[in-house]
Parts: sequence; structure tokens; C-alpha cells
Amino acid sequence: MTDKTLGPGQFSVTYPTLNASDAVIRVTAQVGNSERQIEQTVERSGFNNGTFSGGDTDLNESQSGGGTVVGDVVCGASCSVDAGYNVTGTTSTTSATPPPVDLNSLIALTTSTHSGNLTINGNYTDNVHVTGDVTITDTGTVTGVIVADGDVSVDADHTGTRDVSGTLAAGGNMIIDYKQTSSGTMTAQSVGGVIRPLLVAAGNLRMTFHQQTTVTFQGAIHAGGDIEFDLRQDDIIVIEGSIMAGGDIDIDSKQQTNITIDSVAGSNYVPPYTVKLTSWKEI
Repeated sequence: MTDKTLGPGQFSVTYPTLNASDAVIRVTAQVGNSERQIEQTVERSGFNNGTFSGGDTDLNESQSGGGTVVGDVVCGASCSVDAGYNVTGTTSTTSATPPPVDLNSLIALTTSTHSGNLTINGNYTDNVHVTGDVTITDTGTVTGVIVADGDVSVDADHTGTRDVSGTLAAGGNMIIDYKQTSSGTMTAQSVGGVIRPLLVAAGNLRMTFHQQTTVTFQGAIHAGGDIEFDLRQDDIIVIEGSIMAGGDIDIDSKQQTNITIDSVAGSNYVPPYTVKLTSWKEI
């Protein structure tokens, strides 16, 4: 292709529609008495896979455990799904990789800084950047965007309830531990007009549910490394959202435990990771 030299003219770009979920881009070019306009619609949508790993994905079950994935299981290497799981979409491998963990965009949402380690007991509300580790114990509700340069651990007491409304993020690893008969709900929230991820770890993310726990996660769960779920006995875990790992995803459901990963029900809680071009036209 060779360039063609045109006479003096004008060129402009306008946005007849511009909001958080979609935009219309209009380009106008004028040379002499000739004018041409084209429009391109851009739509931003949520991540529709139930699970997406850069490495292996293993959905394991034993002793009447198992679960359901509403959506696709997408693996960067190999996929292994035991018979106790029902996957409503497809199970496939891909050369694509999950998006990288972006802690800086979450730090930009914080309004205060805590130097050193932070331990939270009971209720807590703040949008805070912690330069050390964050440890969340006991029962209560944590509200806000909490970003740690180090590790984040959540330790829910026996028979207690530990809730999160917002985002927990770790520059290191994240460990979530729900003791026997404990419960909780973790829900992602919109900040600046955009829904934010629920749980983020630059390293590995591990969750353990000991016995008869009932926990619901509403939002995106994202790790730069591996993600592990260990359901031990009579646990009921619901994830309304998606799980993404740069490494492996390993879910182990034992002794009548059940896990549901529902990307459809979680569409309102998952950040818009994909961009689609639609409706190109000349006007």
C-alpha cells in the first residue's frame, strides 16, 4: 500500500455517546468540498468465563463432593474436571492469558495510608493503602478498598460471620480461612462508576473451609499466581462472578461439600475486562 497525498483539509473526532459501558466514536474528514463521516461503537463487558487459568485447572471431588460451573472453563495448559462437577459451558485450552494483576489502579482509589502491618478485629471502614501485611480476624464487616503491599489473611472464627463489602488486595499472597460453622458474604462494590474486583493477590490465593461453612463471594477473584479452594466437609460455597489465575486453579471438594461458580449471576459484580467493537458505519 502506498500513501496518497491529499489537499489541505480538516479532521476531527467526537463522541456522540460516552459512558462507562459503551461509546460511539465519530470521525469526520473534510478535503475541499468533500466530507466523510464514519462511526464506530465500542462496548465494554464483563468477563464471562467461570474460570480462566494461565496454567492447569483441576476441579477435584471425592466422597460426594462436587459443584457447578455456570459458564466456561478455560485453561492455559490442561483442564481436568471430575464427574461430580457440572459445567454448563465449554471446557477448553487457549493460548490467551488472563489479564495481569493491577494493584496500582486499586492503590489510586485509597484515601489514606497505614505504615506497617494492620490488624482488623470487628467492623472496619476505610479506603486504605497498607505498607505491610493485613490480618483480619474475629467477626464483623470490612468496608472499603484495602490494599496491602504484603500479604492479606482473613481468619473467620468458629460459628462467627465475617463479611467484606469492597475490595481486598495483596501485593503478596492471600489466605482466607473459614473455621467450623462460620459464614460470610463478600461483595464487590462500584468505585468511581466502575465495579472493582473483589479479591486480588499478586501472588497466590488460598481459601480453606473447614466444616459446615456457608460463604458467598460476589465479584471477581484474581491472582497473579495460583488459586486453591479446599472444601473439607459439608461446606456450601457460592461464587457469583469469575475466578482468574495467572498460574493454576485447583478446587478440591470433599465429603458432601458443594461449590457453585456462576458467571451469569455474577455479571453485575465483575469488572469490564473485555472490549468489543460493533456497528461500524458510514454516515
